[in-house]
Amino acid sequence: MTRKRMFVYIAFIGMMALLTFSGCVSQPDVKTPAEIAEQEAAERAKVEAEKRIKAEEEVRIKKAEAQRQKQIEEQQRIIAREEAAKREKSRRNQEEMEARERFVETDIYFDYNESTLRWDSQEELKIKAEWMRTHPDAEIIIEGHCDERGSAAYNIALGERRAETAKNFIVDLGVEVERIETVSFGEERPLDPRSSEEAWSKNRRSHFLIK
Repeated sequence: MTRKRMFVYIAFIGMMALLTFSGCVSQPDVKTPAEIAEQEAAERAKVEAEKRIKAEEEVRIKKAEAQRQKQIEEQQRIIAREEAAKREKSRRNQEEMEARERFVETDIYFDYNESTLRWDSQEELKIKAEWMRTHPDAEIIIEGHCDERGSAAYNIALGERRAETAKNFIVDLGVEVERIETVSFGEERPLDPRSSEEAWSKNRRSHFLIK
C-alpha cells in the first residue's frame, strides 16, 4: 500500500469514527408546549396538595388542642364542684354542730316562784322545737332547776312544773311527747352558787340534754 493510499484510508476511518460518535451523542430533549403546560400543571397540583395537607394538619392540631382545652376546663369544673360540695358539707356540719351546741347550752329562765314561760323563754323553745322536728330521731331530757329559796321539797315540785311547762310547749309545736323526758333537781344543782339576786336569776331555769 502506497503512502497516499494509507493516508486516504486513515482519513476515511477517522471520518467514519467521527460520524459514529456523533450519532451516539444524545440530542437535547426539546419539549413541546403541551408537555411544558402539563409539567407546570403537575407542579401546581403538587404545591396545592402540599398546601392542603398542611392546612388539614393545622386543622387537626387546632381540633386536638381545643379538645384538650375542653377536657382541662371540664376537669377544672369537676374539681370546682367537688371543692364547693366539700365547703358546703363543711358549712352544714358546722351549722349542725353549732345548732346542737345551742340546743344544749341555751337554757330558758323563769321568774321567781313561777313556772309560766316568759316571752324570751317561749322564743327559745320555738328554736329548740324546730331543731327537734329536723332531727326526728333525737330524744331529750328537760331538767327543772330552782334557786335556793324555799324548802327542798317545794323546789323539787317547782322544778318539775318548770320542766313540764317547757315540755308541753314543745309538744304543742309538733314534737312527739314520747321523745321528751323531764326531771327536777330543785335547788340541788345551782348554776351560780352565790346567794344573790343575780345568781338566783341564773338558777331559775330549765336545762336541756340530748340523750
